[in-house]
Amino acid sequence: MFKKPVWTFELIRDTDAPFERVLEALLDGSRYGAWHPAYTKAAPHLSLQEEGRAEVVVQASPFPGVAELAHIQIRKQEGRVLLLYAARFKGWPVPLFIGWWRLERRDLWERFVRAL
Repeated sequence: MFKKPVWTFELIRDTDAPFERVLEALLDGSRYGAWHPAYTKAAPHLSLQEEGRAEVVVQASPFPGVAELAHIQIRKQEGRVLLLYAARFKGWPVPLFIGWWRLERRDLWERFVRAL
């Protein structure tokens, strides 16, 4: 039996936006369309919240036959908020779309910060 192709993608940026505002925006799935290239709506859930640190998980299908699991971490760091987007794509169409997904997500955090 063949395993389904898997591809992982990470983006790290930072912002001077307040931590609470960033977390609130990440948990508002109805506003994902303003910054995420593939989702007009999402169903994010908080998987970790500690002082100055949180992780939001989003599961979706950006294309039929593909499952995406995104872990979005935010952390206070020296007066700024560090943003980490780590996604794992799994499915047979993955090799066909890797380049496209890389291009459409390369400025993901910049769009997110503008949408704040």
